[in-house]
This record gives sequence, structure tokens and C-alpha cells, in this order.
Amino acid sequence: KKPPRNPRARIMNRAFIFRYVFVGFFIGLITVGGYFFTLFANGYVWGQPLDAHSELYLRAATFTFALLVMIQMVNIFNARSEDRSAFTVGFFSNMKLLGAIAISIALTVAFIHIPTLQHFLEVVPLTLKEWTMIAIASLSILVIEEIRKLVFKMKRNQMA
Repeated sequence: KKPPRNPRARIMNRAFIFRYVFVGFFIGLITVGGYFFTLFANGYVWGQPLDAHSELYLRAATFTFALLVMIQMVNIFNARSEDRSAFTVGFFSNMKLLGAIAISIALTVAFIHIPTLQHFLEVVPLTLKEWTMIAIASLSILVIEEIRKLVFKMKRNQMA
């Protein structure tokens, strides 16, 4: 429905760079926040040595890995349009994309919960409470990006 972009226009313009820095900042903030939240929620005290093979470290690392995978799966819906809401584009408009997301999530859950596969990534099983927190935190990137798109749309309308 959109006309082709001008072939002389830069692919990485200011808006493009801003969008990816903006989204990357929040994904990083949410992911690092999830790591520290998991540590502190499980008894970690700041400054305490953390052994890379301890249950505490493995739980925080597994939580962070799952959170990063899930947040990227949610962010796929944001990335389908630079300026249109994910709700406008539609979540079910690309069934192959939904299949790829389902496979990615299934593999992540399998690697975290099947003992034979846990060994490959050095992960531990997560609880239902942890998965719920991951789901909620992952959805936050959708909200953040929807707000960014709305603000840019309002600015564009004011300039027009």
C-alpha cells in the first residue's frame, strides 16, 4: 500500500537509528533488570561472590536468557512497521511468522525444561511464577514501542 522508497534515500536514516537505539536501550534495561531482579529475589546480597556454577547464578542466567528470547519474540510484532501500531498491522496477518515464533518459544522451553538439553546451555528449569514474570516483562516492549509510535504519529500530525 506504500509507494516504494526513494532509491537515493538512506536506509539508515536518523529515525531508523533512533528507533533501534530506543528499542535496544529498553530491551537491555529490561533484560539486565530481570537478571538482577532474579538474583536479589533469590537471596543474593550485593558484593557477594557469585560462582558461575551455583544454582543462584544459573537461575538468574536462565531467567535472563528466556527473557531475552521472549522479548525478541514480542518485538517481532513491533518491527513489522516503523510507524503503524502492531494492533493495526494485526497479529495473525502472517501465519508463517507465528509458526516461527511458536517454534522458537518451543525450543527455548525445551532447552530449559528437558534435562538432556539443559546440559548444552547450562540452564535450570524455571518456575511458573518466573515464566509469568518473563511474559509480563516481555510484553512491556510492545507497550513501550506502541507509545513511541503514537508520540511520533502525533508529532508528524502537528507538523502537517
